[in-house]
Amino acid sequence: MLTYTRTNLYPAWPNPVASGRQIQLGYHLPMAGPITLSLANVQGHEVTRWLDGTNRGKGSHVETLDVGALPAGTYLLRLEAPDGTVRATKLQVHAP
Repeated sequence: MLTYTRTNLYPAWPNPVASGRQIQLGYHLPMAGPITLSLANVQGHEVTRWLDGTNRGKGSHVETLDVGALPAGTYLLRLEAPDGTVRATKLQVHAP
């Protein structure tokens, strides 16, 4: 049995994803508390924020997130955890 002692952010799936579809994003938190999940473009500008200070319990979680009508491109999914850790993973969006 795996026991995680730090914040982990797993790759989104599907990835790449078509604009207008949903992704699944998994992560593990070593402690309960507020998290923020956001998406930035390659220039570093935030384009959407799905969860903002939303409380999540200790342990593993999976969120279903709508990428909306994002233009095709490369994005960075970012998780800010209760312990102050920031983790990021790349997301590729293509035209539907």
